[in-house]
Amino acid sequence: MFLGLGSSTPNLFPRRDEPALFTVRAELAHTSPPLWRRLELASDLYLDEVHDILQAVFGWDDDHLHKFGKGGKRFYDRATAHFLTPYDLEEGESGISEEQVRLDEVLERKGDRLLYLYDFGDCWELVLTLQETGPLTDATPRARCMDGRRPSPVEDCGGAPGYAFWDAVNRPDHPHHEEALADFRAHRDADEDPSYWAPVPFDRAAVNEALGRLFSEPGPAGEQRRTSGPGGGARLSGPVADLLVDASYVGEEDLLAAMVDRAGPDTPSEVDETTARRMVAPYAWLLDHAGTDGIPLTQAGYLRPASVEAAADVLGLRGTWVGKLNREDQTMPVRVLRETAQRMRLLRRYRGRLMVTPAGRKAATDPVALWAHLAERMPADEARFGRSHGGLLLLLVVAGGGDDVLAGVGRALTALGWRDSDSDDGSLSRGAVLDMVRDSHDVLSFLGALEGRGRDARPTAKGKLFARAALWNWPRDA
Repeated sequence: MFLGLGSSTPNLFPRRDEPALFTVRAELAHTSPPLWRRLELASDLYLDEVHDILQAVFGWDDDHLHKFGKGGKRFYDRATAHFLTPYDLEEGESGISEEQVRLDEVLERKGDRLLYLYDFGDCWELVLTLQETGPLTDATPRARCMDGRRPSPVEDCGGAPGYAFWDAVNRPDHPHHEEALADFRAHRDADEDPSYWAPVPFDRAAVNEALGRLFSEPGPAGEQRRTSGPGGGARLSGPVADLLVDASYVGEEDLLAAMVDRAGPDTPSEVDETTARRMVAPYAWLLDHAGTDGIPLTQAGYLRPASVEAAADVLGLRGTWVGKLNREDQTMPVRVLRETAQRMRLLRRYRGRLMVTPAGRKAATDPVALWAHLAERMPADEARFGRSHGGLLLLLVVAGGGDDVLAGVGRALTALGWRDSDSDDGSLSRGAVLDMVRDSHDVLSFLGALEGRGRDARPTAKGKLFARAALWNWPRDA
């Protein structure tokens, strides 16, 4: 438990019989004038989904820890009770998981508040206040931004004080611009670009586009999203069951159910130590390289040259990748390895270094445990809806042994209603499909789950094993 957090169990309201549409004001504490966004949210969203929504709304990268709280006026009040995140569950804490709590269980009447803290270093504290309740129809987006004021802070800019400083430095019309700029010049490196920390202007259309990528289908889903499986049964759970529900909305449940059956939900997916060690080698090396002190980063947040060169050797890039292999921004495989390790919650940024997470420490010397950890974090793509449709379909195709992976994923995405706005007929090109599954595809490639390069990759036998382990281990907080 984090120091200063209350330990009581949150009190929950009864779930609504019929989901409603909540109008919620999300205000960032300690900002003056206040920074806020007005959102319309389906009341049957779960808190882990609300977390994904808030990350999209404020343009954050989900690189840090977060937590929801209820009951007190502020997040660190003794009266505030907190919900558990996946990180807390990994640490063995007891309580109520955010993945099991709906929004209508924490917000009931006008004025009810939900507290959210992101990044325990910068301490971005959001206060979500219920303003209105209305009807939710099948045509209503599950999350939509209606209005907002002031630009969003960028990651790691120093919390609310840093946000105020960088806003003044980067905005010539700010009343304290000259003072802040002089302070910047006096205390920062001469070659540092202050625009790197500039707040991001509020763009409602861009925010709603990001929210649209989280949810492929409008309308209420309720408990069906957590419990349904093929044919309406309860054999499946988690995101795979969600995908079958989404397929049923567009009449493609038979296609998706056939993919599920080929992926072998009843097939054992245990791995032996030798296979696991070979597969996780790149991530195991990165954890070992981080050790207990972490990996120092450049001011721009990249790995330093020595680490890049060492990683390039581990990945076998000599002779296959152009350049000196000593700059992460020019050595894409190394950058992707680092980014996917963060996305898979093996590493996290902390005060200019990449530190091993508690889960990473537990798995660092146990290849089977590391293999299982990676499988449990798949798909690696954004959120659990939208782009993760592609990640789940990628796992289904790999688990089922499809020869042309991207073609199989593309056919399923098209059946679910996905279209490419850059294509004359809306068809999904192989490049467009690869963009949708990029993160999961990268992890599978590092693990040797795919053979061949990029768009022509095909599943390996060990890839089928890993994909099945990733698909058939839900729910993971049970």
